[in-house]
Amino acid sequence: MPSILVPVDFSASSLNAALYAAHFAKFTNARSITLVTVVAEMMAGSDGSPIMVEVEEQKAGLKKQFEELQVFLYEKAGVPTEYEVLVGSFEKSILAYEEQNGFDLVVLGVTHVDALETFFGTSHSLEFLKKSKLPVLVVPEEAMFTTGFNQKIDVSLLVDNHYKLPM
Repeated sequence: MPSILVPVDFSASSLNAALYAAHFAKFTNARSITLVTVVAEMMAGSDGSPIMVEVEEQKAGLKKQFEELQVFLYEKAGVPTEYEVLVGSFEKSILAYEEQNGFDLVVLGVTHVDALETFFGTSHSLEFLKKSKLPVLVVPEEAMFTTGFNQKIDVSLLVDNHYKLPM
């Protein structure tokens, strides 16, 4: 019974990964599924100058989005979820959260990246994938969870970061 962590930024790919994770959680009788996002304390203005952002206001805005997502996932897969809003940078915050809370698997949504983005490592998902110590199930935007002997599971890559090998 795994405990699953799903980083969500409310992009199409992360929402699809959350739906995939919900179906996967039901299929594997997962112990829990946690949706997590990160808000920054400071943002850059159009001229690059730092702008202080009220974190509590951001969290309040995300609460409604998470509640709607939880209802959607429960209606589609019948799996209850919980959520957490972290403060800081995406990679550092989620890596620390995964380590502190004893998850077994991360389900991560990605969009198709081009060669330059892969080379320069500008994707948050790719950076997270490189640093996570947990197995990461990478779900492309168009993937759908299916099971059965004559059906395929449409997942690009399951990476066991202990060995750094795709499975």
